Amino acid sequence: MSEPAPADRLPVIGQNEVLRTEYALFVLTTLFIIARVAIHVSRRKSFEFQDFFIYFAYALYVGLWTEYIIAVPYLYKLSAVALGEIDIYPTITQDAGYMSRLIFSAQMLFYTCLFAVKLSLMTLYRKLLVGIGGIYYKIWWSIVAFLFLSWIGCIITSVSSCKSMRVFFRNGSCASPEELQVQIISLYYAYAIDVLTDLMVMFLPIRLVWNLQMARSEKVGILILFSGGFVCIIFATLRAVQVGVQHGKAVSPDPKWLTLWTVIEVSMAIIVGCSPAFASLIRNRLNLKKASYSGRGYRRQGDNVDLGTIGTPKRRPHSTNVTSSSTLYEEDTPDSQRGLTRNPLFNSGIRVTTTVQQNNKRMSEQTNA
Repeated sequence: MSEPAPADRLPVIGQNEVLRTEYALFVLTTLFIIARVAIHVSRRKSFEFQDFFIYFAYALYVGLWTEYIIAVPYLYKLSAVALGEIDIYPTITQDAGYMSRLIFSAQMLFYTCLFAVKLSLMTLYRKLLVGIGGIYYKIWWSIVAFLFLSWIGCIITSVSSCKSMRVFFRNGSCASPEELQVQIISLYYAYAIDVLTDLMVMFLPIRLVWNLQMARSEKVGILILFSGGFVCIIFATLRAVQVGVQHGKAVSPDPKWLTLWTVIEVSMAIIVGCSPAFASLIRNRLNLKKASYSGRGYRRQGDNVDLGTIGTPKRRPHSTNVTSSSTLYEEDTPDSQRGLTRNPLFNSGIRVTTTVQQNNKRMSEQTNA
């Protein structure tokens, strides 16, 4: 939260490199959000809680990104003064306070944005619990409660990293040995909590998915979708090491690298949060290509099976209803056309009822005999 002394750390990345990287990440993340919105609108899906949380996370990301873009020039100007590259100027105290307020506010948005992305995934995973209940509901609510408490803990440690936040906001002063030590603790506490909650969010639905009645290929696809959390863990680790380690020792976060790696980590988290929509799109594209006929003249297309045989009798056919489980992918058909088991809280369900009609001449004749 404070600029390190010149003897401890020299700038290793230029202002233009930081700004160009952050602009590129903003464009990439925005493209993923636009693509998700396009898929959502084209499929005429209802607006659900997982959609609210991911779009809310993106709104926070825009605020975080804007504050860092504004703060970076001040950061490098103040760094140049500390290095003796330029003379002290009259408004240096005001600039230091303004930059400190921007960075602190962006840090709060960072914690909240990651929290919102994880809630988006958790509300999506809750579809797996429809019709199961029991201990799994308790585990789900326990994880949500832990996420909330962890978010509060990250904010408290950040606020406690300076002896006087009023002085910090006024002139950016927060660099005593005790304050620097608390900043290191805050960085690694946030990192540990981030990794732990990522693992909890990933591993919750694995057992449930494996017990669902669906093709093994779809199960593998969903498990790969869950593993997107490892991407977040990798970038969280890179952020913690890059901004908080120098010469093998833990140090106070370098604001230059902090701004860059914070934007990188949040961008990756939002992209991972958007992945269920793209998984649904890819799955349905593959299903269209798999339409084929079996050796008995049965026609199979997607998830709907038509067992109409050649020479169907004119008598009333014998009907058999078969219920199969849907996948966790966000469905691409309108809600009005799906037989979903509704969840009153989240307006969604995991089970899709598919009716299979079987016309069989021999069965029909035996029935009429």
